[in-house]
Amino acid sequence: MNQIPMKPKEKTIIRRWNDELAHGIEIGLQFTNDRRSAAFKRFGEEISHLAPKVRIQKIHTDSDRLPAIQIGKNIRYHAVPLGRELEPFLATLSLLSDPSKRARHPELEKINRRTALTLYIALECSFCPQAVRKLTPLAIRNPLVELSIIDAAVFEDLAKKDRIGSVPTVVLDGLYRWTGNPPVAEIIKTMIHRSPLQLSAETLESMLKQGEAEQVAAMMIRHGSILPAFIDLLTHEKWSLRLGAMVTMEFILEKNEDLAVQAVNLLLDRIQVLDDSVKGDVVYLLGKIGNDAIISKLESLLTGSDNPELKEAVAEAVDRIKSKEVKFDSACSEDEGTCGLPDFLKS
Repeated sequence: MNQIPMKPKEKTIIRRWNDELAHGIEIGLQFTNDRRSAAFKRFGEEISHLAPKVRIQKIHTDSDRLPAIQIGKNIRYHAVPLGRELEPFLATLSLLSDPSKRARHPELEKINRRTALTLYIALECSFCPQAVRKLTPLAIRNPLVELSIIDAAVFEDLAKKDRIGSVPTVVLDGLYRWTGNPPVAEIIKTMIHRSPLQLSAETLESMLKQGEAEQVAAMMIRHGSILPAFIDLLTHEKWSLRLGAMVTMEFILEKNEDLAVQAVNLLLDRIQVLDDSVKGDVVYLLGKIGNDAIISKLESLLTGSDNPELKEAVAEAVDRIKSKEVKFDSACSEDEGTCGLPDFLKS
């Protein structure tokens, strides 16, 4: 990690901020044998010189922990906050110094267990400072929110581990993620309920655009339900979004067929009002996850329609369903009241 010298403008900002600081404040500076520690040590020395009201507690450890700036008990900066990130960093320290500036947040107070919130940033990112400003108050107002702010360019190993493709990206408990402008209300609801049901279609869309179809599928499998917002994507007018959602459904069908079947009625409830192009994709999917109980509903879609592509899609879906039923029925005997196992299970 190359040490970037602090600019005169940044030094001026820190001095003025120190003059306006209501009370003294202590932050921790953790450094290890990691080569990236040097930049953190240098930043700590500069802050100590420019802002006398800030006390630095230096913590040296030989463990495998990463260098960090510790703010309070539950905010860790694995980033040297210079450039665009300097002012959000100082604003966070101001909130910690002066409790009167902390607005009460009733919803945030409902979080009653520890939550690991990680924000990936980059110093050259013009959108990241706003993300920092939105999330750091959550951790200051509720000590159960453990916030880590990570420079994805410097700690590339962590970014790769968390499959970070762009910044800002928020990761909650390693399970839920938001890319771009953090939807704070949605994040808080998810922290309270720990349920993907709180995720919006926009959040799922962002995950799919990041190539995380398998992760979205795994999230629904863990939760045991198809998310209503996910149905929004399966029936979206944009082909690229439907495709990402259909790939996700393929993962679900492969891992948990019973869960995939949950989508059948949800799709049938919407199919009549969809454009024919969207209907065709939904019909294709219903042919893969449905059974003979929906054949009449599929065929009813053709009433009053002369669209040849829709007719072909319905015919193929019905054939696919019937072929599944035939394979199952051929192994069953009503006289004996038994069903034989498929050949691959007999061996």
